[in-house]
Amino acid sequence: MLHAFNLDQGASRRIASALALVAVLSAADRAMAQDTTNQEAPAEEAAGPTLETYDAATPLATIGDTAITLGDMIRARQSLNPQLQSFPDAVIFTGMLEEMVRREVFAAAAELDGVADDPEVALELQTARRQILANAYLARAIEPKLTEDAVRAQYDEMVAELPQEEEVRARHILVETEEAAKEVKASVDGGADFAELAKEKSTGPSGPSGGDLGFFRQGQMVPEFSDAAYALQPGEVSEPVKTSFGWHVIKVEERRAVAPPPFEEMAQQITREMAQELAAAEVETLTDKVGLTRPEMLPPAAAIREEQLLSAQ
Repeated sequence: MLHAFNLDQGASRRIASALALVAVLSAADRAMAQDTTNQEAPAEEAAGPTLETYDAATPLATIGDTAITLGDMIRARQSLNPQLQSFPDAVIFTGMLEEMVRREVFAAAAELDGVADDPEVALELQTARRQILANAYLARAIEPKLTEDAVRAQYDEMVAELPQEEEVRARHILVETEEAAKEVKASVDGGADFAELAKEKSTGPSGPSGGDLGFFRQGQMVPEFSDAAYALQPGEVSEPVKTSFGWHVIKVEERRAVAPPPFEEMAQQITREMAQELAAAEVETLTDKVGLTRPEMLPPAAAIREEQLLSAQ
């Protein structure tokens, strides 16, 4: 029966997260109920303890020989997801403390019952320890190199290598026939205001705004339209252009170089990419130091599905 209830690490983390959420929500419910009960309480409250009274080592509960400290709570709050962090501090404090007490009670009971000696539990503990060590080593090796100056230098290099792109701002008048398009072109050549003519004649959705399409890059419009627009200089008007939408007369208002994405927008992605590259370099550097060997032949990839092999381990 116990084997049927085994949980993988992902499932365990999801259950722990769900329990934490339930604890905080329960605390929120109690807080709201208490607020309702005490609606007529006096406005003045007794002066409570101040933050200066405590430090990170202050115990909040003790289970056996293990103390849950204020420092533990501070670190736990830092790891909460945004949904939980949006709750008031008093609700988070109560909910987290209850969840941490429950966790320590279960952990202490597991120690007393020898659960840590179970081979599967021991393997999970070992795996968790190795992961924590790996993450800690990697953070110490990589984070000092991921300075803002280093990330900005990478950004500048990336921007310098970007191809020089141009975008145009254009207006157009869309009509159904070539004859109607030629009449529009003749009117524009005769001095008619393009934007006003678009409001009057264009059947496209941009007609009411004077045919203004804003800025666009080559390839963002259908090829016939894009090619015709990019062949024009500011102030020039095209001959009638046929696309699948109908007949267009196009006027280019402005051309400009495409600005690269700002550093603030790219910094997070660049940092991730640099971290991956630095991690790969660390592996190459460390393999000789720690010793890495690989067998000449690996089992087929489908072997990872052979779960029955675990029972024989």
